[in-house]
Amino acid sequence: MPYPHVIRLRGPWDYELLDSAVSAGANGSAPAVGRVTLPATWAETFGAGFLGRVRYRRRFNRPTGLEPNLRVWLVIEGVDSHGACRLNGHELTPIDGYAFSTACDVTDDLLPANVLEIDVERTAGEMRPGRDRLAGGPIGEVRLEIRTSWQIEDLAVYWSDEEPAKLQVRGMVTSSGEIAANAHAQVILSACNRELLCESATPGQPFAFSHAIDGWPQEHDEPAPTPVEARLLVAGQTCWRATLPTAPPRADAHDPPADFTGQTGATPLWLEYLELESPELSDVLQKSAGHVIGSRAIQPDLAYTQFDYARIGVVQQLPLAWAARVAPRLAHHRSIIAWAATPEELAGATPETLAAMSFGRPWIAG
Repeated sequence: MPYPHVIRLRGPWDYELLDSAVSAGANGSAPAVGRVTLPATWAETFGAGFLGRVRYRRRFNRPTGLEPNLRVWLVIEGVDSHGACRLNGHELTPIDGYAFSTACDVTDDLLPANVLEIDVERTAGEMRPGRDRLAGGPIGEVRLEIRTSWQIEDLAVYWSDEEPAKLQVRGMVTSSGEIAANAHAQVILSACNRELLCESATPGQPFAFSHAIDGWPQEHDEPAPTPVEARLLVAGQTCWRATLPTAPPRADAHDPPADFTGQTGATPLWLEYLELESPELSDVLQKSAGHVIGSRAIQPDLAYTQFDYARIGVVQQLPLAWAARVAPRLAHHRSIIAWAATPEELAGATPETLAAMSFGRPWIAG
């Protein structure tokens, strides 16, 4: 079995309205209880302008066949705008916002039959960039991940902005158990049945690799997103893996496809077409002859993957307070050509801070 092994907790979830400050629901009132499938927003149930607190509850059984070296993690891909979660009455890690994935090891808290509760709250004046026109709610996926004791945290795979571009890999090898002094770990990246790099990493310490890749695998004349598999080997055995679409930087960008609607499934993407003559973007746009889109919200990963394949450039607005946690997990998407923050934020940041969070893209005021 490849790890992590994913068990999605989509539904049904029972919900209970705990507190309501504003409701734009039908007849001015929101149903106090009901059932939903997650991810979901409050738009249909409570109305787009709903402010308040809602509790979601789901029962599930303990995964079977767990070996001693396997751990069960709970992953919540964000709520809008913040929340808390409990497993069998035990408080877990707070959920900070819609763009942050929350993960915690729940192996020791599992019972044969379990009750998971997630409280989602939205109040006025909270930071929720790009979602000011959207309803709040449990908008991220909830799942269990069966992992080995070893994994890579904060993995970032991207291309440098130098000529020729080099493949950059950053992250940290961690263990749920005690790390032995002689523990030996290897980070391996492969694409198209070809090993791109194999480097040793010291568990518990950040790693950073930089490699020139000759003859990047391509299926067509133009660079296309190529699935890159990252693996972690400990004592010669694969104990963690992830697949990321990435590709070298392009010298141009294509028009959006004719059927491009600005939406991914039921999730609206609040995007803006940027003025190509904007002097603030001139350096970035010199590398993008086609359409460039500005995204005020942090989108689901699937949206960026679609932009990757459609060859649409994205200037991603990102509060500097969120950059250290959000930018690494978006770094492998070649569609993101620049980060944007307010002039005030950029003026208050040192060049070293911005460089550490750039991942091969410039920071611009926007």
